[in-house]
Amino acid sequence: MTVLITGASAGIGRALVQRYLDRGAAVAGVARRAGPLAELEREAAGLPGTLRTYRADVAEPAPMATLFARVERELGPVELVIANAGVADDRRAPSLDPARIGRVVTTNLLGVIHTLAPAIDAMRARGRGHLVAVSSLASIMALPRMSTYGATKAALNHQLEGLHFELAPRGIAVTALQPGFVATDMLSTTGVPARWQMPVDRAVDIMVRAIDRRQRVCAFPRWQSWALRGLAVTPAWLKRPLFEHVFTRLFPTPAPVESCA
Repeated sequence: MTVLITGASAGIGRALVQRYLDRGAAVAGVARRAGPLAELEREAAGLPGTLRTYRADVAEPAPMATLFARVERELGPVELVIANAGVADDRRAPSLDPARIGRVVTTNLLGVIHTLAPAIDAMRARGRGHLVAVSSLASIMALPRMSTYGATKAALNHQLEGLHFELAPRGIAVTALQPGFVATDMLSTTGVPARWQMPVDRAVDIMVRAIDRRQRVCAFPRWQSWALRGLAVTPAWLKRPLFEHVFTRLFPTPAPVESCA
């Protein structure tokens, strides 16, 4: 099986690459930075699968289309695409920075589209395939300081649901993975308690199982999912003091934290 994974140089993406290599898959690992990709290649040297790494920015549609064609030439028909690359936007003040918002939207929403679009064309021609994207529980409701990030993930959910109904009759599965707090670099400078953070390996276990089952949506951990769904219907007068207390404590640092894309 040939698998293409974006955001492959760190965190969840890196763990997914290693998991599919352990299974003997041919994996195309895509990320922007050469150094972490070289480290990933060294770590993968003894694993059963085959790894090829590619430098690319998911924000650029033409290079991503070219990259997909190259992967199919070098590794064979891509059966599974996991669009994992993304950036966070933890604003520390009630202001909007258009440049930052544009970057978050371009990476988290358009970047997924740029990744999946060439795969859809190829998979439709073959009548089979599986498209996966990493969304977030932050998509369930608007959260202070995370509203731009959550908005991109909510839009992504809508896009994936529409694709599911369009592509299922053509033999193509679509899966939306919606993790909560996972212990990656994205959370390293926040105040999120360690007990709320799921280890990366455990998160990847859940993700891979959902992919194997071709689930349409996989939201986890359940307690965080249900807590957010409950907050979504909580009156605003009660949510306001709760948010002011909790999010000031959880996100105390002055600068945004970015994942590897």
